[in-house]
Amino acid sequence: MVEANGNVQVKGDIILTNADCAEDFDIANAALVEPGTVMVLGEEGVLKPSDRAYDKRVAGVVSGAGGYRPGIVLDKQPAQGNRSPIALQAKSFARWTRIMRPSRWVTCRRRRTRLATP
Repeated sequence: MVEANGNVQVKGDIILTNADCAEDFDIANAALVEPGTVMVLGEEGVLKPSDRAYDKRVAGVVSGAGGYRPGIVLDKQPAQGNRSPIALQAKSFARWTRIMRPSRWVTCRRRRTRLATP
């Protein structure tokens, strides 16, 4: 790990070999949530797995499914066991259950987000 307490300037490319840009969020029952799970905004701003089709509260997908690990994680906090990275952009696989209709789109706010499907 590299740590800097000031500005960092790079005179070349920074190459991140993993796939997406994610942000850590507080997750209800984080130990039970698998990568690829579609997450919705629950009580008090804590994310929880979606439990219904066409859920308009979708916040994103837990990063790390299908071999697509996050390339960068925003708001990472040390020793927080109740947090997981949620994919914000780039490649991400999503899981679905029988109650969810397989789709290549996740409804999120006013626009649809395209997902890669296995």
